[in-house]
Amino acid sequence: MNVEHKMSEIKKIISEIYIYIDYPGEDLQDATPQDMIASLDKIKADLENLRESYGNAGKIIADGINCAIIGKPNAGKSTLLNLLSQEEIAIVHETPGTTRDIINSRVNLGRFALNLFDTAGIRETDETAGINNNKIDNSKIDEIENIGIAKARAKIEECDLIIGVFAADDLKNSKIILEIIKKQKYNNKKTILLLNKCDICDINNIDSAIFFDNFDYALISARENISDKSGISALQIIENKLEEIYNFDLYNLDSGEILTEERQYFEICEALENIESASAALKNGFTPDIAGLDLELAAQNLDRCDSKAVSEDIVSRIFKNFCVGK
Repeated sequence: MNVEHKMSEIKKIISEIYIYIDYPGEDLQDATPQDMIASLDKIKADLENLRESYGNAGKIIADGINCAIIGKPNAGKSTLLNLLSQEEIAIVHETPGTTRDIINSRVNLGRFALNLFDTAGIRETDETAGINNNKIDNSKIDEIENIGIAKARAKIEECDLIIGVFAADDLKNSKIILEIIKKQKYNNKKTILLLNKCDICDINNIDSAIFFDNFDYALISARENISDKSGISALQIIENKLEEIYNFDLYNLDSGEILTEERQYFEICEALENIESASAALKNGFTPDIAGLDLELAAQNLDRCDSKAVSEDIVSRIFKNFCVGK
């Protein structure tokens, strides 16, 4: 299905309506109002699928996926960012709370472009100050870290995808992250849960299934780029998760049958409203010219999507398809 074809179908219905209006005494119509309603229902269903392609694939292809990497301090968030970026973008250190501000990077992983945001480790900041010596005021460290955590929480709300990173050796202290993930998932956000550091922990002794409570998760080592699955890297695991979540195979990406621009999305939404109005007019027995006006507007919406002429083409169709003026 493409916009040009749908516009052609709408023009055909418009020409049927206008031939009825302009030549009411002649039996020139091929379609009844019921036929027109059925055709409009089919056009509407196709355009609704096209509209949905923008949110499910088109916007993602055009702009990338805004993705927040979240976790407790020392869970391996920055290591994961560096792995995905294939370069040392973020400082990795054993000191908790190394990342205080948001670090961003745009990366490509398989068919996906990711706008990554590595956030400050989220924790109750009075649990630990991170550094403790006579030269540093711990209260100031808490104040700075609290700012970083506030920024992290704000970024989570902005992003479409949340990657939760959990340290396999510190699950018992990671419940705050799981609660954030649950909230985002229940708000229809996309989520990926990664149990990190599987290279240094005995996975068999971790009650991860109980902790994650029926949430799907993957075991990886961001540092070593490995997973618990033989021969499959951590990067491949994440790519596979993205494929499952976004399922681009539902769309023919090479056909151009998806919307990738906000302008196109707006025009399709407007066209659907006008088609619905035209269909309602026909169903409620209004004169056909009312439906014709709405369909003219719908055709103009599709014209702006596809850059084709509308009005002159409808006139030419009337003279081509009907014995008018002969």
